[in-house]
Amino acid sequence: MTAMRMTGNHSSSASTATPHFMGSTFTVPEDYRALAPQLANLQSEDHTFDKLIQPHRYSAGTVVATFADLTHDVFILIKGRVNLVWRNNLLGRQLVMSTLEPGAILSQQQLPRSSSGSQFVEAVE
Repeated sequence: MTAMRMTGNHSSSASTATPHFMGSTFTVPEDYRALAPQLANLQSEDHTFDKLIQPHRYSAGTVVATFADLTHDVFILIKGRVNLVWRNNLLGRQLVMSTLEPGAILSQQQLPRSSSGSQFVEAVE
């Protein structure tokens, strides 16, 4: 599984779809799935951009991000699939809430906050 990880402070609204990264703005296109191939082939000479957006590869079963990670980072899934998982801390059971495919944007909004469990994103393939 390959994802672009955008690090920094961000805020987004469902209506604007415009995350903010350390003072700069990154606009997500209306058809956000078209963004994945563009980012996969991106060749940047901007060192600030390179620091903010980095490709990462994850093996199946690896935790890609926790709820805490997604408070300050955003991921765009380039290749493979991920599961959004909720784990019941009392019973130790896990529930796959959703499986996302290339083009998906992972942020804190995808993982609901729960006091009785933990949430994380796990690579599937």
